[in-house]
Amino acid sequence: MFSVVQVTLSLLIILYQRESIQDLNEQRLVESAKDITAELASNPDRSATDVALESPQLRWFGRVAAIDTDDKGWTNIAGPFDPETFEQLRAAVGDGQFGLAAQQSSGRAAGFFFAAQPMSEGRRYILAVPMKEANASLHTITMALVLLLPAGVAASGVSAWYVAGLAVRPIRQVRHFAEELSAENVGGLPEIEDSAPELESLQEELGMAMRRIAAGYDAQARFLANISHEIKTPIAVVRTEGEVLLAGHPDDDDWRAYAHNTVEEMDRLGRMVESFLLLTRIRHGKSSVKARRYSANDVVMESVHYCNAMARQHLVRLEPTLYEGEHDLEIEGNLDLLTTALGNLIRNAIRFSPRDQAVKISCGVRGRRVVFRVRDYGPGVPPEVLEQLFEPFAQGTEEQTRGRGTGLGLLIAHGIAELHDGEVRVRNLKQGCEFSMRLRFVQEHAIPSTHDEAALT
Repeated sequence: MFSVVQVTLSLLIILYQRESIQDLNEQRLVESAKDITAELASNPDRSATDVALESPQLRWFGRVAAIDTDDKGWTNIAGPFDPETFEQLRAAVGDGQFGLAAQQSSGRAAGFFFAAQPMSEGRRYILAVPMKEANASLHTITMALVLLLPAGVAASGVSAWYVAGLAVRPIRQVRHFAEELSAENVGGLPEIEDSAPELESLQEELGMAMRRIAAGYDAQARFLANISHEIKTPIAVVRTEGEVLLAGHPDDDDWRAYAHNTVEEMDRLGRMVESFLLLTRIRHGKSSVKARRYSANDVVMESVHYCNAMARQHLVRLEPTLYEGEHDLEIEGNLDLLTTALGNLIRNAIRFSPRDQAVKISCGVRGRRVVFRVRDYGPGVPPEVLEQLFEPFAQGTEEQTRGRGTGLGLLIAHGIAELHDGEVRVRNLKQGCEFSMRLRFVQEHAIPSTHDEAALT
């Protein structure tokens, strides 16, 4: 790019100098012709040659010829012309290429710059200089630019190489940092020597990205550690009971109890693995949300149906309240995922509900959102767990001790709600707590809200 600019600039200088020098040559010849004819008119006794030699304008040129058209004579004022040039000049004057007799004219003709100035009737005084010699300065400038062009191109190349090296050095540093990046040093930051604002912004963005990656690795490590612990627990239970049996003299009832406990622990392990797989699909976007419409009441009834057996086992009643508006309340998404999400909220409420108590499930609308609410009358969510409730394996101390669930149900429900452009909220009440899942409904007509604002905050 520097070379193109230099060549273009050189051409512009040559063209400008060419026009400027040619105009200047013509102007100087015209002024000299006027001065000489005026001096000869006022002093007829003086020689035209002497007057011409005194003209400061003619000193600019190397050789100048003067012609008096009346007597057909001419004078080499400065430096003799060669015979061929003399003949060209004489022929040009005779052919009228410098204008007609008694006519003032100037310009370029027959390879000469010329200026013709009338002296008396039928007589002119003509000054002429070969264009090649008059443009000698232009030739010098052109040669200088041509000779300097390779040096300029070389200098431009070296400068461009050096400037480019400075510009890309931070990029090379970042590239080297990326090549060395691994899980072991994900917490480090690239050291960029240049302190330009753009590079400072890049370093800041890289730092934020590295912190996010490091946090992701830490979360993944904790998640894997928790998975290992949760999977290890039922295995340890089965192994311990088996060792106890082998160490003693078990009867048939002991073996039946052992088999029953083994089935329960394997069921729990199977549910845990299914939860892991579902959570993984949700996190990686592999659980696609099909664009189908479903009744919100159907989602409630399907979820309650799947949780009835667990409610009977824990001696808890499920009390669903359906939407009874003029128009059916519809939502769009995947029915299996939606019933899984709401079912996880219901099962969570069942685990914490006292015996002979009810878990209330309702369906309503607020603004442009369908709101599913699950309310229990248990102890509520401990304050130390409330902020991390939707993280993997978030459980209270009592919950972990009693061995209920896997600690992934609420996280799965939250992820499914997000897949459907929704959210899950929780709040403690005076007795128990309330989970609410908000999703968009798809009706074109307006549906009045069925919940007051205070119940959903």
